[in-house]
Amino acid sequence: MRFYLTNKDRLNAYNAQLDDLCKPALRYFLAALGFLAILVPAALLLFRLETKPGFLDLVFFIVGAVLIRAWIIAPVIKRRKISNGNAPAQMTNISIDEDTISRESGNTPEDPLEWSEINKIVDTENGVIIYPNKSKLIWLPKRVFESEAVLDEFLNLAGRKGML
Repeated sequence: MRFYLTNKDRLNAYNAQLDDLCKPALRYFLAALGFLAILVPAALLLFRLETKPGFLDLVFFIVGAVLIRAWIIAPVIKRRKISNGNAPAQMTNISIDEDTISRESGNTPEDPLEWSEINKIVDTENGVIIYPNKSKLIWLPKRVFESEAVLDEFLNLAGRKGML
């Protein structure tokens, strides 16, 4: 398979990776908890102006700020960087067989991955994520598969190898 990875592909890969890490409903719930952790102590301080903020108020504020940063601010900034990025579309060539997955980005070949080196494969709405390790991913947009049958064949191979 030869294909170009565009900024839209990179954005889809990031969104799919984020959804695989933590489902959207849970992310929104954690962000709401973050807002509550900030708003409740702030409201209590407004209604009791004679007292200073206590240690618990500070803890709630810090926890709230961390939750909001992790689940709202950081993803928005990352998406904006990807969308506004000027990274050129990069030609990627991937070969998949019974033993290995070989990848070449641009003109730089990478070491072939044996199936035993892959942690997991996740089928998403817009593509397939291959995790060779926890910090790296290979994104295959669904448009690169010639047909639904080729995608199913790849997913069946991944299932036989115990990756799904």
